[in-house]
Amino acid sequence: MVTGAALALGAGGLIAGQRQARKQSKAQQRTFQAQDVAFQEQQSDLEKQQAEARARSQARAGQIESNVGLVQQAFDPLAGSLGGQTEEAALSFLQPQLQQQFETAQRGLTTGLARQGLLDSSVGARSAGRLQETLESGRQDVIERSRAAGEQARGRVEQARGIAIQQARAGTGLENIQSVIQPQIAPLSVQSDFSPLGDIFGGLASQFGTSQLAQQAGFPGSRIFDPRRLAGLAQLTGTERIIR
Repeated sequence: MVTGAALALGAGGLIAGQRQARKQSKAQQRTFQAQDVAFQEQQSDLEKQQAEARARSQARAGQIESNVGLVQQAFDPLAGSLGGQTEEAALSFLQPQLQQQFETAQRGLTTGLARQGLLDSSVGARSAGRLQETLESGRQDVIERSRAAGEQARGRVEQARGIAIQQARAGTGLENIQSVIQPQIAPLSVQSDFSPLGDIFGGLASQFGTSQLAQQAGFPGSRIFDPRRLAGLAQLTGTERIIR
């Protein structure tokens, strides 16, 4: 038979166990709460770091686009000015050569015609016309070569621009874009060398007289002057008549 004392002892133990369970439960709750707080703090720190990383990335992208714009601004004036300056420089280089060659060829033609007594003849007129045609062809050649030199200069500008833009987009010179621009622009200021014009009137000058006369005129050639051939006339047979 269970006595009252035993019942009281059992009840006391039960109550004590319940109290201990409640304490453990509260301790677990506090642990869970602390873990939750720590997790929330970690999440907050992570989100903050991610936000800062996005901000840095956006700032970098914005700086890169700004630098690309600066590159464009630096090269835009060069595309037109350098091409035009190069074209003018080529003209200045080639035109005097053409004029000098023409004057030399003209002197050779005049001398050759005078020695043959054909200076005022129809052959002389046609020969002078051939010389003038060659001069006009030479002028067109000078213009085309000068334009080509200008286009080449513009191509150099665009090539340098492309390299600078590529480097800027890669983030090179992010804080100092001039360190990217200047190394590409500097070589463009060095004027390219132009090739000499070449012998424009040599084909005619070789017919202006003997090889000695042609050599004195500054042109190669060894054939004796044939005014009819120079004037583009057919070979005369029989009675050879030249209108004087």
